[in-house]
Amino acid sequence: MTVKRGFFTESTTASPVPDIIAPGLMILFIGYNPGMRSAATGHHFAGRSNRFWKLLADAGLTPRRYAADEDAALLELGFGITNIVARPTPAAADLRPEEFTAGRDILRGKLERYRPRVACFVGIGV
Repeated sequence: MTVKRGFFTESTTASPVPDIIAPGLMILFIGYNPGMRSAATGHHFAGRSNRFWKLLADAGLTPRRYAADEDAALLELGFGITNIVARPTPAAADLRPEEFTAGRDILRGKLERYRPRVACFVGIGV
């Protein structure tokens, strides 16, 4: 099954987007879950209207504006990205409460294992 979103069509059985994570990060950015465009590209915050990369640059956290397909390069800066829920959806509202419960426990394990200095929740409503 496919879903038409914007100007492209994406599979509803999209793959999770891999974490960008390592021990001792300065900041671990934590989103709700990947959007469908992120799942289609395999990169975090890949939606055309997503402002994550622009805001990182505008805040001076990155030396320039990175593109979503450069997400792994954040590790070199001491930053990482993960999500509360790994399952991609068109909107965070499509997640079930039990997914957040399970995701919370998984996230707690990641925070205990990798021990970033700061856990920064990203997204409208997070």
